[in-house]
Amino acid sequence: GVTLISLYRPPIVPVVFSPASTGESVTITGLYFRGATDVHFGAAPASFLVLSATPLQVTVPGGSGTVDVVVTTGGGSSYQTPADHFTYR
Repeated sequence: GVTLISLYRPPIVPVVFSPASTGESVTITGLYFRGATDVHFGAAPASFLVLSATPLQVTVPGGSGTVDVVVTTGGGSSYQTPADHFTYR
């Protein structure tokens, strides 16, 4: 049989965002973002551009309050921690 080994580590989002509004562009900094397939602000999917393995340029989706930002790659999804909180302005 063939064993597949993931070469990606789950992404890490250790960042505190400044408040922003829906439609504004923000940069997410973290680790292991290469191959990012999905970014969510709470339950809302966000459009994004992969700048490199570290920063992602993201357009803030609709929402309110404070939510977790979760980045997904081939290695899995980032763990939700207080450091990934985003607050809508």
